[in-house]
Amino acid sequence: MDAGKPRPPAQKSLFDDGPGTGASALVSVAAIPGELSKPQRAFNKLTERIRRGRDMLAAWDAFIPRFQARITTELAPIENEIRDTQRRTVHQLQVPLARAKADRVSRRHQAKARALLLQVLANLLEDGPDGELEALYDRYSDVSHAEHTREELKLAEALFGQVFGRGTVRGHAARNVDELMEHTAEKMAAAAEARERKASARQAPRSRAAERKAQEAREATQSVREIYRKLASLLHPDRETDPREQERKTGLLQRANQAYERNDLLELLTLQIETEQIDAGALADVPEARLGHYNRVLLKQAQVLEAEVRERAAVFRIEFHLTVRDVTPERVDQALNVRIAGAHNRLEQMKRDVERLSDPTQRRAVLDELPAPDDYAPDFDNLAAFARLVEDPLAAAPRRAPRRRRGTR
Repeated sequence: MDAGKPRPPAQKSLFDDGPGTGASALVSVAAIPGELSKPQRAFNKLTERIRRGRDMLAAWDAFIPRFQARITTELAPIENEIRDTQRRTVHQLQVPLARAKADRVSRRHQAKARALLLQVLANLLEDGPDGELEALYDRYSDVSHAEHTREELKLAEALFGQVFGRGTVRGHAARNVDELMEHTAEKMAAAAEARERKASARQAPRSRAAERKAQEAREATQSVREIYRKLASLLHPDRETDPREQERKTGLLQRANQAYERNDLLELLTLQIETEQIDAGALADVPEARLGHYNRVLLKQAQVLEAEVRERAAVFRIEFHLTVRDVTPERVDQALNVRIAGAHNRLEQMKRDVERLSDPTQRRAVLDELPAPDDYAPDFDNLAAFARLVEDPLAAAPRRAPRRRRGTR
């Protein structure tokens, strides 16, 4: 900006409520529209990018406790009732099998009842070991539950090994498919971190260009340190005799210390404006070289924030099979609404079925409606979807979601 030109009015700044509150400050270079230099435009874009990242991180941090509360108060009671109803279904499905000869239950109906019984027992056993239910499963199945679990695990191992590489499943201690999914997701995350570390190591200074970048990084760090030192000198509470002013400066110095530890340049600049050490318009006079140092710090700050946002969203992306580019708290809340509604509908259908099964006059009609035994064969659509999602979070969703079997969760 030319010294002869009048400085435009300083842009009003929006300040943090304090570190970690989720609010964010918008510190930007104030200038006449169209007269910002390239580094100044980059500075403003980066501060806006950080603001968006902070707002999104704050939204996730506020949403997660609400999400957990909804799981506890809305979904868990329905799922508990589903399990209770499944146990009643187990009891009612044993009746036509135990009285097959007396009630003239056909072999076709017996096969259907046995297939559904085994499916419900398998679902119940997913919640944890239960000797009584496992013994019942083994009684009606040609293959023991333990052997069935091992076979499912082998198939999942083969699928994940093929998609992600054998190293992701080698040496796992998973006892079932769900635990193998968790193990695989953790392995993939660890592998991604290892790749980032290797990439950083390969970028060690070996040339003039690399040395120049290293020097720029040192100068950027020095710029942050200089701002912090000015603030620390200004805000030292021991220089104040007024107790109220001592308390105010102590709070401000704590903010400055925390910002410096986080390498949070934006917060330090905000504090400089807030304490009137500089005004917002003064940023327009910062030399381009110094502004370039600021921009390098802000870029790294923005990238760290965005990585934290992606980390918050990743768990929900896999949990709800979300394939949209931006997973937001609003989208997760909508997905949870769908899951709760689906669980409620399944519960109501299961209640109707178990009541009809308990009525001898309707039992035959219910058995007629059951799927053929072959429809209960292991279906790995869900595993394949999980594999695609972990490998590529934005992979296209399957055209048709895997069908839920009657009596499943």
